Amino acid sequence: MEQLTVSFPDKETVELSILTTSNDTANDPVVVVLPAMGVRAKFYQPLAEVFAENGINCVVSDLRGLGTSSVKPSSKADFGYKEMISDLEVVVARVKEKFPEQAIFLLGHSLGGQVASLYLSKYSNAVDGLLLVASCSVYYKGWSGGQKWKTLMGIRVFPLLSRLFGYFPGDKVGFGGKGAKTAILDWSHLGRTGRFKIIGDDFDYEVSLKKTKIPILATAIEEDWMAPEAAIKNLYQKFHPNNSTTTYKLTKEIVGKPLNHFNWVKNSVSLVARIKEWIATIPEG
Repeated sequence: MEQLTVSFPDKETVELSILTTSNDTANDPVVVVLPAMGVRAKFYQPLAEVFAENGINCVVSDLRGLGTSSVKPSSKADFGYKEMISDLEVVVARVKEKFPEQAIFLLGHSLGGQVASLYLSKYSNAVDGLLLVASCSVYYKGWSGGQKWKTLMGIRVFPLLSRLFGYFPGDKVGFGGKGAKTAILDWSHLGRTGRFKIIGDDFDYEVSLKKTKIPILATAIEEDWMAPEAAIKNLYQKFHPNNSTTTYKLTKEIVGKPLNHFNWVKNSVSLVARIKEWIATIPEG
Protein backbone atom coordinates (compact mmCIF):
# COMPACT_ATOMS: atom_id res chain seq x y z
CA MET A 1 0.00 0.00 0.00
CA GLU A 2 1.52 3.28 -1.13
CA GLN A 3 1.70 6.22 1.29
CA LEU A 4 1.35 9.79 0.10
CA THR A 5 1.90 12.78 2.38
CA VAL A 6 -0.58 15.65 2.11
CA SER A 7 0.22 19.06 3.60
CA PHE A 8 -2.52 21.48 4.57
CA PRO A 9 -2.38 25.31 4.56
CA ASP A 10 -1.87 25.38 8.35
CA LYS A 11 1.24 23.16 7.94
CA GLU A 12 -0.44 20.08 9.44
CA THR A 13 -0.16 16.84 7.45
CA VAL A 14 -1.80 13.48 6.90
CA GLU A 15 -0.78 10.30 5.08
CA LEU A 16 -2.99 8.89 2.34
CA SER A 17 -2.97 5.10 2.00
CA ILE A 18 -3.36 4.13 -1.65
CA LEU A 19 -4.08 0.66 -3.01
CA THR A 20 -4.28 0.40 -6.78
CA THR A 21 -5.71 -2.32 -8.95
CA SER A 22 -3.58 -4.69 -10.98
CA ASN A 23 -5.31 -3.47 -14.14
CA ASP A 24 -4.69 -0.47 -16.36
CA THR A 25 -5.35 2.15 -13.70
CA ALA A 26 -6.01 4.81 -16.34
CA ASN A 27 -9.51 3.35 -16.68
CA ASP A 28 -10.26 2.17 -13.15
CA PRO A 29 -12.36 4.40 -10.87
CA VAL A 30 -11.12 5.65 -7.51
CA VAL A 31 -12.92 5.51 -4.17
CA VAL A 32 -11.67 7.83 -1.42
CA VAL A 33 -12.62 6.49 2.02
CA LEU A 34 -13.27 8.92 4.89
CA PRO A 35 -13.44 7.25 8.33
CA ALA A 36 -15.96 7.34 11.13
CA MET A 37 -15.40 9.35 14.31
CA GLY A 38 -12.52 7.93 16.30
CA VAL A 39 -11.55 5.38 13.64
CA ARG A 40 -8.10 5.32 12.06
CA ALA A 41 -7.56 4.91 8.34
CA LYS A 42 -5.68 1.62 8.78
CA PHE A 43 -8.92 0.01 10.00
CA TYR A 44 -10.19 0.22 6.40
CA GLN A 45 -7.36 -1.77 4.82
CA PRO A 46 -9.58 -4.89 4.36
CA LEU A 47 -12.10 -2.71 2.51
CA ALA A 48 -9.36 -1.20 0.34
CA GLU A 49 -8.16 -4.69 -0.57
CA VAL A 50 -11.65 -5.75 -1.67
CA PHE A 51 -11.99 -2.63 -3.80
CA ALA A 52 -8.63 -3.27 -5.50
CA GLU A 53 -9.53 -6.90 -6.14
CA ASN A 54 -12.68 -5.66 -7.89
CA GLY A 55 -10.98 -3.20 -10.20
CA ILE A 56 -11.44 -0.07 -8.10
CA ASN A 57 -8.52 1.97 -6.81
CA CYS A 58 -8.86 2.92 -3.16
CA VAL A 59 -7.47 5.84 -1.19
CA VAL A 60 -7.99 6.03 2.58
CA SER A 61 -7.38 9.28 4.45
CA ASP A 62 -7.33 9.78 8.20
CA LEU A 63 -9.57 12.57 9.37
CA ARG A 64 -7.83 15.42 11.17
CA GLY A 65 -6.78 14.41 14.68
CA LEU A 66 -6.42 10.65 14.20
CA GLY A 67 -3.92 8.11 12.95
CA THR A 68 -1.36 9.68 10.64
CA SER A 69 -2.69 13.20 11.21
CA SER A 70 0.07 15.42 12.58
CA VAL A 71 -2.33 17.17 14.97
CA LYS A 72 -3.87 15.40 17.96
CA PRO A 73 -6.88 16.74 19.89
CA SER A 74 -6.07 18.35 23.22
CA SER A 75 -6.96 21.39 25.28
CA LYS A 76 -4.33 23.24 23.21
CA ALA A 77 -5.17 21.75 19.80
CA ASP A 78 -8.75 22.34 18.70
CA PHE A 79 -10.55 22.10 15.36
CA GLY A 80 -13.99 21.37 13.97
CA TYR A 81 -15.88 20.46 10.85
CA LYS A 82 -14.57 23.62 9.15
CA GLU A 83 -11.01 22.32 9.21
CA MET A 84 -12.02 18.80 8.17
CA ILE A 85 -13.90 20.17 5.15
CA SER A 86 -10.86 22.28 4.22
CA ASP A 87 -8.61 19.23 4.62
CA LEU A 88 -10.82 17.23 2.27
CA GLU A 89 -10.49 19.92 -0.39
CA VAL A 90 -6.71 19.40 -0.34
CA VAL A 91 -7.00 15.60 -0.22
CA VAL A 92 -9.26 15.50 -3.28
CA ALA A 93 -6.84 17.77 -5.17
CA ARG A 94 -3.96 15.39 -4.42
CA VAL A 95 -6.01 12.37 -5.43
CA LYS A 96 -6.75 14.07 -8.75
CA GLU A 97 -3.04 14.63 -9.26
CA LYS A 98 -2.43 10.94 -8.61
CA PHE A 99 -5.36 9.77 -10.78
CA PRO A 100 -5.91 12.53 -13.37
CA GLU A 101 -8.06 10.51 -15.79
CA GLN A 102 -10.21 8.45 -13.44
CA ALA A 103 -13.70 8.94 -12.05
CA ILE A 104 -13.48 9.71 -8.33
CA PHE A 105 -16.05 8.83 -5.66
CA LEU A 106 -16.09 9.77 -1.99
CA LEU A 107 -17.07 7.05 0.49
CA GLY A 108 -17.97 8.46 3.88
CA HIS A 109 -18.46 6.15 6.83
CA SER A 110 -20.49 7.79 9.62
CA LEU A 111 -18.80 11.15 10.40
CA GLY A 112 -16.84 10.80 7.18
CA GLY A 113 -20.11 10.95 5.25
CA GLN A 114 -21.13 14.16 6.99
CA VAL A 115 -17.80 15.79 6.10
CA ALA A 116 -18.07 14.57 2.51
CA SER A 117 -21.63 15.90 2.20
CA LEU A 118 -20.63 19.32 3.52
CA TYR A 119 -17.63 19.43 1.18
CA LEU A 120 -19.83 18.57 -1.81
CA SER A 121 -22.30 21.31 -0.90
CA LYS A 122 -19.42 23.67 -1.74
CA TYR A 123 -17.77 21.70 -4.54
CA SER A 124 -20.44 19.50 -6.10
CA ASN A 125 -18.49 19.09 -9.35
CA ALA A 126 -15.27 18.05 -7.64
CA VAL A 127 -16.01 14.31 -7.78
CA ASP A 128 -18.33 11.95 -9.64
CA GLY A 129 -20.45 10.59 -6.80
CA LEU A 130 -20.96 10.05 -3.08
CA LEU A 131 -21.15 6.77 -1.20
CA LEU A 132 -22.70 7.07 2.24
CA VAL A 133 -22.16 3.96 4.36
CA ALA A 134 -23.77 3.89 7.81
CA SER A 135 -23.65 7.68 7.60
CA CYS A 136 -26.47 9.81 8.90
CA SER A 137 -27.62 13.06 10.39
CA VAL A 138 -27.31 12.70 14.16
CA TYR A 139 -30.56 14.65 14.64
CA TYR A 140 -32.14 12.87 17.58
CA LYS A 141 -35.50 12.46 15.83
CA GLY A 142 -33.88 9.91 13.52
CA TRP A 143 -34.00 7.45 16.42
CA SER A 144 -36.89 5.99 18.39
CA GLY A 145 -37.48 4.41 21.79
CA GLY A 146 -34.54 4.03 24.11
CA GLN A 147 -32.00 4.84 21.39
CA LYS A 148 -33.62 8.24 20.92
CA TRP A 149 -33.04 9.09 24.58
CA LYS A 150 -29.53 7.68 24.43
CA THR A 151 -28.79 9.95 21.46
CA LEU A 152 -30.31 12.94 23.25
CA MET A 153 -28.11 12.31 26.26
CA GLY A 154 -24.99 12.19 24.08
CA ILE A 155 -25.68 15.40 22.22
CA ARG A 156 -26.29 17.22 25.52
CA VAL A 157 -23.58 15.72 27.72
CA PHE A 158 -20.68 15.47 25.25
CA PRO A 159 -20.47 19.26 24.65
CA LEU A 160 -20.39 19.83 28.41
CA LEU A 161 -17.53 17.37 28.81
CA SER A 162 -15.70 18.95 25.87
CA ARG A 163 -15.90 22.40 27.40
CA LEU A 164 -14.81 21.03 30.77
CA PHE A 165 -11.75 19.17 29.47
CA GLY A 166 -10.97 21.45 26.52
CA TYR A 167 -11.33 18.41 24.24
CA PHE A 168 -13.78 15.54 23.92
CA PRO A 169 -12.76 12.62 26.23
CA GLY A 170 -14.41 10.01 24.04
CA ASP A 171 -11.75 7.49 25.00
CA LYS A 172 -12.96 7.80 28.59
CA VAL A 173 -16.71 7.65 27.92
CA GLY A 174 -16.51 4.91 25.30
CA PHE A 175 -17.70 6.86 22.26
CA GLY A 176 -15.78 8.21 19.30
CA GLY A 177 -12.32 8.24 20.83
CA LYS A 178 -10.45 11.34 21.95
CA GLY A 179 -11.73 14.22 19.84
CA ALA A 180 -11.60 17.95 19.36
CA LYS A 181 -13.94 20.22 21.33
CA THR A 182 -15.22 22.22 18.36
CA ALA A 183 -15.86 19.10 16.30
CA ILE A 184 -18.14 17.80 19.05
CA LEU A 185 -19.88 21.16 19.31
CA ASP A 186 -20.56 21.06 15.55
CA TRP A 187 -21.74 17.45 15.84
CA SER A 188 -24.04 18.16 18.79
CA HIS A 189 -25.62 21.20 17.12
CA LEU A 190 -26.67 18.92 14.26
CA GLY A 191 -27.96 16.43 16.83
CA ARG A 192 -30.11 19.01 18.62
CA THR A 193 -31.46 20.93 15.64
CA GLY A 194 -31.14 18.68 12.60
CA ARG A 195 -29.21 21.45 10.83
CA PHE A 196 -25.56 21.98 10.04
CA LYS A 197 -24.13 25.19 11.48
CA ILE A 198 -20.36 25.07 11.39
CA ILE A 199 -18.46 27.08 14.00
CA GLY A 200 -16.27 29.76 12.44
CA ASP A 201 -17.77 29.28 8.98
CA ASP A 202 -20.32 31.73 7.54
CA PHE A 203 -21.17 29.46 4.58
CA ASP A 204 -24.81 28.32 4.68
CA TYR A 205 -24.44 24.58 4.17
CA GLU A 206 -28.14 23.84 4.57
CA VAL A 207 -29.14 26.19 1.76
CA SER A 208 -26.31 24.98 -0.45
CA LEU A 209 -27.09 21.30 0.12
CA LYS A 210 -30.65 21.88 -1.10
CA LYS A 211 -29.16 23.11 -4.38
CA THR A 212 -26.61 20.31 -4.68
CA LYS A 213 -27.07 17.48 -7.15
CA ILE A 214 -24.68 14.55 -7.17
CA PRO A 215 -25.24 10.78 -7.58
CA ILE A 216 -25.54 9.16 -4.14
CA LEU A 217 -25.59 5.53 -3.03
CA ALA A 218 -26.71 5.44 0.61
CA THR A 219 -26.12 2.14 2.42
CA ALA A 220 -27.71 1.10 5.70
CA ILE A 221 -26.26 -1.71 7.81
CA GLU A 222 -28.77 -4.12 9.34
CA GLU A 223 -29.04 -3.85 13.15
CA ASP A 224 -26.86 -0.73 13.19
CA TRP A 225 -28.37 1.34 15.98
CA MET A 226 -25.77 4.08 15.46
CA ALA A 227 -27.07 4.85 11.96
CA PRO A 228 -30.69 3.71 11.56
CA GLU A 229 -32.36 4.09 8.19
CA ALA A 230 -34.46 7.09 9.29
CA ALA A 231 -31.32 8.96 10.37
CA ILE A 232 -29.52 8.06 7.14
CA LYS A 233 -32.48 9.43 5.22
CA ASN A 234 -32.25 12.65 7.24
CA LEU A 235 -28.77 13.17 5.79
CA TYR A 236 -29.24 12.35 2.11
CA GLN A 237 -32.54 14.21 1.99
CA LYS A 238 -30.63 17.42 2.69
CA PHE A 239 -29.51 17.33 -0.95
CA HIS A 240 -31.58 18.70 -3.85
CA PRO A 241 -35.15 17.32 -3.80
CA ASN A 242 -34.60 15.83 -7.27
CA ASN A 243 -31.16 14.42 -6.52
CA SER A 244 -30.31 10.98 -7.91
CA THR A 245 -30.15 8.85 -4.75
CA THR A 246 -30.06 5.05 -4.59
CA THR A 247 -30.46 3.15 -1.32
CA TYR A 248 -29.08 -0.25 -0.36
CA LYS A 249 -29.22 -2.34 2.80
CA LEU A 250 -26.45 -4.73 3.77
CA THR A 251 -28.04 -7.54 5.77
CA LYS A 252 -27.09 -10.60 7.77
CA GLU A 253 -28.70 -12.73 5.06
CA ILE A 254 -26.43 -11.23 2.39
CA VAL A 255 -23.23 -11.41 4.43
CA GLY A 256 -23.91 -14.58 6.42
CA LYS A 257 -23.18 -13.11 9.85
CA PRO A 258 -24.53 -10.39 12.18
CA LEU A 259 -23.46 -6.87 11.30
CA ASN A 260 -22.94 -3.61 13.16
CA HIS A 261 -21.71 -0.06 12.62
CA PHE A 262 -18.11 -1.20 12.18
CA ASN A 263 -17.71 -4.86 11.26
CA TRP A 264 -19.09 -4.40 7.74
CA VAL A 265 -15.60 -3.14 6.88
CA LYS A 266 -14.26 -6.69 7.21
CA ASN A 267 -17.33 -8.17 5.47
CA SER A 268 -17.57 -5.88 2.46
CA VAL A 269 -17.49 -8.19 -0.57
CA SER A 270 -21.22 -7.87 -1.28
CA LEU A 271 -21.23 -4.13 -0.62
CA VAL A 272 -18.28 -3.53 -2.95
CA ALA A 273 -20.02 -5.58 -5.64
CA ARG A 274 -23.09 -3.34 -5.26
CA ILE A 275 -20.91 -0.22 -5.38
CA LYS A 276 -19.21 -1.47 -8.55
CA GLU A 277 -22.62 -2.01 -10.18
CA TRP A 278 -23.74 1.45 -9.13
CA ILE A 279 -20.57 3.14 -10.40
CA ALA A 280 -21.16 1.52 -13.79
CA THR A 281 -24.46 3.41 -14.03
CA ILE A 282 -22.89 6.85 -13.50
CA PRO A 283 -22.35 8.77 -16.76
CA GLU A 284 -18.74 9.70 -17.47
CA GLY A 285 -17.79 13.30 -16.89
